[in-house]
Amino acid sequence: MSLSKKIEGVPEKDRKRLESSLNELVKKNASTATVRDLSSEAGIDEEYTVAVLEALEDEGEVQSMVELSCPNCDCIYSTHSTQSLPEGHVRCDLCGNQFDSAEKRNWRLTFELRSNHYDFFSDFSETVRYYCMESASIPEPGLISLYEDLKSVESPSKRGIELDYYVGIIFSQIEGVNVVVKEQTETGELDVIVKGYNPPGWFADFFGLSTMVENKWEKSPISPGYVHQFCGQSETYITDSICNRILFISINGFTDKAMNAAEGRSIPVFTVEQAGFERVVKSGDPRTFSKL
Repeated sequence: MSLSKKIEGVPEKDRKRLESSLNELVKKNASTATVRDLSSEAGIDEEYTVAVLEALEDEGEVQSMVELSCPNCDCIYSTHSTQSLPEGHVRCDLCGNQFDSAEKRNWRLTFELRSNHYDFFSDFSETVRYYCMESASIPEPGLISLYEDLKSVESPSKRGIELDYYVGIIFSQIEGVNVVVKEQTETGELDVIVKGYNPPGWFADFFGLSTMVENKWEKSPISPGYVHQFCGQSETYITDSICNRILFISINGFTDKAMNAAEGRSIPVFTVEQAGFERVVKSGDPRTFSKL
């Protein structure tokens, strides 16, 4: 489910206020934000703040924490994840008061900010383009979350376009390479081009100094025509760089004739279907391509 769906019960004006407050904190390199302070700063109900922050936590953008607060002196006793709270009564170091750590009235809900960009609320298209074009490291479990959003895109043509940028994100996690998505050439548009200037050893061994990636998310296994076209473009485009293999990702697979068309090419074609691609997604590591 997309972020916008998860927070659709929050009034637009309140979401915008909270968005502004959160993004200002990130700009200031703040590491945490409390529900109380955020609600006060944005001028909205704490109920709405919690709803939005919990949705952002599902996206891997924030992490919820509990500050145990002494009800007598309001001192912060300690901070924990919700799974690691101490059991029973604890004694405040400042005033000596004992209080029950399980009582939610003694909790001050706070969130660690994990986002490394200034827009928590960008839509799916904006998000994938940000991470791809900026070569930004995507926080865990952001790659999996984005893939789930990608699968929910209803338009096949739009889903195919976003798949190109998503694959660009995966390769952008590699140091020492440049990633270009939607490159326009004399032979047509190329989905993803990965050029190494100081690539890691595994990339050089498996792909060479550069590679090209074709991505398809059709309703059924693709026909050989797609393979012939991609191979022809690759063989024309890659003439001045070492390329050990090119990559063809087809989420819904290849027909037998398409697989036959991929054999015996001057540049070997490495084919990946949904199961293999999802292994890469779940690992969060593009090196997994070389282990399929």
